[in-house]
Amino acid sequence: MAKFRPKLGLFARLKLFWLIYRDPRTPWWAKVILTALALAYVIWPWDAIPIVVPVLGIVDDIVVATTLMWLITRAAPAIVRKQSRMKLEHEQNAEAQADAASSPGEQHS
Repeated sequence: MAKFRPKLGLFARLKLFWLIYRDPRTPWWAKVILTALALAYVIWPWDAIPIVVPVLGIVDDIVVATTLMWLITRAAPAIVRKQSRMKLEHEQNAEAQADAASSPGEQHS
């Protein structure tokens, strides 16, 4: 039976992406392509949907960034994705335990 894995929040997903990107087992060509596409999108003088269009101007940027992150994640070997996720979950559990230990229990009067 598969172990339940909670969905990750935005910052956890970004950290997971960073762990995968930085792993030496992630193919170099995927890193180069991702970086080149991201830079090209940033310096490209035309935007698919101009930023002046309320909400939609930001949404297309988010879609491009998310797609590039998904592509690099899929290019990484499955073992890299799994170990990075486990490392992230371990760090989150350690932080939660540290927070719980450092905050005193509530006292009732």
